[in-house]
Parts: sequence; structure tokens; C-alpha cells
Amino acid sequence: MDDLRPLVQRAWREMDIVRRRRFLRHLRPWWDVHRHRMAPAAADRIAAIQAEGRLTVAAGRISTAEAAGGGVRLGWRRRGASAQAFVEADHVINCSGLGGDIAGTQEPILRDLLAAGAARPDGLGLGLDVDDSFHVVDPLGQPSARLYAVGPPTRGALWEIVAVPDIRDQVAEVAARIARDLDA
Repeated sequence: MDDLRPLVQRAWREMDIVRRRRFLRHLRPWWDVHRHRMAPAAADRIAAIQAEGRLTVAAGRISTAEAAGGGVRLGWRRRGASAQAFVEADHVINCSGLGGDIAGTQEPILRDLLAAGAARPDGLGLGLDVDDSFHVVDPLGQPSARLYAVGPPTRGALWEIVAVPDIRDQVAEVAARIARDLDA
């Protein structure tokens, strides 16, 4: 997977939106599992607390969550099951990865940009719509002259943009563009 990293952004940009949607629908879970691995020390720690019975890992969909005692009571449906089950836990960890719907974001700056009409979601709803120079695009399709996006908000344009080396390269590209614009 590491050998693919330098190629992913170019391949994503060359795909049309239909192919990108197909990738997200069919291959995204496999990509996420194999691309975003945990460090061996963390894996060892998790295995140890699972063996002690202090951690349970289950795939499913949460339908309800409410405070219960010092923790939470979850209503959920295990993957492949039709019946809802309930469990009480001290802690719940959402391992679903990055959100896939920018329109429903709880991030104040992103929410405010969308509400003010200064930005729009990309065609897949993964992040903000940006042009090839990472200028944020407004609801009328006009790129901002002064507003750029970098990192995960540009996932719709680049897909693989969550690792520090990728973000560092993107920030350097945007900084160089801003410097050129200021010199002009």
C-alpha cells in the first residue's frame, strides 16, 4: 500500500465522478482497512485488553445512544443481523473513519463557510469543492481569490490526503502559489 501512495492522487484526479462513486461504494471499506493500519505497539495493546475481556470489537450500526449510569446505553444492529440489540458500556469508540458527508459537519468553520455561501460540498460530499489550485469554490461555481482548503477538506479532489507527508506537500504547493500571487 505504501508504494501506491505517490500514485493515488493522480489516479483519483483522472477518474470521472461516476468511477469515484463506484470506488466509494465498492472499494472504500477495503481501501480504509488496508491503507490505514495501526502501529504494531498499538495492535499489541489492543490484543492484550481484548484478551483480558476489557474490550469488545463489533461491526454494526448504532441506532440509539443515551446516558446510562456512568456510561452509555447503545441500541445497535450487528452487521448482517436483523434484530436490534442493546449494550451498556463505559466508553464507545467510533472507528468508522473520516466522515463522509461534509454537509452534516459539526466543525464550526466548515459549517459557517457552507451556511454563508462561501463554499459548497464537492460532488461526492466528502469535503469542500476546490479547483485545481485548491481555491474554495462557492455555490455558484466560482473559486475564491483568497480562500484555500488543504488537508482532509480536499478529499473529494485528492482522496488520499490524511497523512502528514501528503498534507505537507499540499501546504507547500498552496504556500508557493500564495507567494507568487503576492509577488505579482
